[in-house]
Amino acid sequence: MTMHPKATDEWAEDAVEALRYALQTIKGKREDLYELAPDLAAGNRNIQHDGDKEVGQRYAVNQRHSDFQIDPDCRKNVEINFLLAYLDFHVPLGLLSEEQLHDVMNYIIDHHQI
Repeated sequence: MTMHPKATDEWAEDAVEALRYALQTIKGKREDLYELAPDLAAGNRNIQHDGDKEVGQRYAVNQRHSDFQIDPDCRKNVEINFLLAYLDFHVPLGLLSEEQLHDVMNYIIDHHQI
């Protein structure tokens, strides 16, 4: 794995840059945009091991699906779902804790137009 962000603002910038890239790549918003997030996260961390990729991807997608079951309308929050999936990818790999993830999302909401 390559170096990963350490501070909250670094994680926020990393996630927002990935979101911008995804939006530019697909040329628009789609409710399934979050599905691209784990692959971008793996690439940005240079994670080569398929097992690690699979664990992170499964966790990130399952977190989104869990939220969708609780509140189906949250699917419409395309950018937020992408950011959460991107950050969630890192949790089971021990690169980001749940608490840090919440801090990063709060930072993004406070400092970015999302």
